[in-house]
Amino acid sequence: MFETARDRNPRVQLGRGIAPDLADYARDVVARLLAHRGRAAARAHLHVVRHTGTGRSRPVTARAVVDLDGTPVAVHVDADHPREAVDLLVDRLARRMERLRRPPREGGHGLPGAHLRTAERPS
Repeated sequence: MFETARDRNPRVQLGRGIAPDLADYARDVVARLLAHRGRAAARAHLHVVRHTGTGRSRPVTARAVVDLDGTPVAVHVDADHPREAVDLLVDRLARRMERLRRPPREGGHGLPGAHLRTAERPS
């Protein structure tokens, strides 16, 4: 199936009480981030919701799931205001993408690499 330019634009869903112009802002900043990182063809889906009547200290939740060449990357933030949530989401997504670009650390899973392991004592 052929991919169209519309498929590459980030999809944005807004919950009740979120101004509709936030969708254009979110779409623009995420598209710029992906293009800047050389990932313009990645698919992205964003969802911004305001929780009412829950007593939450940060009532706006934003989530994003981005497909980076077959690797799904999901990020989530809470904020006081919708635009702040989108900005925090983009910052977190940028950090996550940067981490994925780095080569894996030797030793993995938080274990030290071979150059940091304690040498065995001779008998």
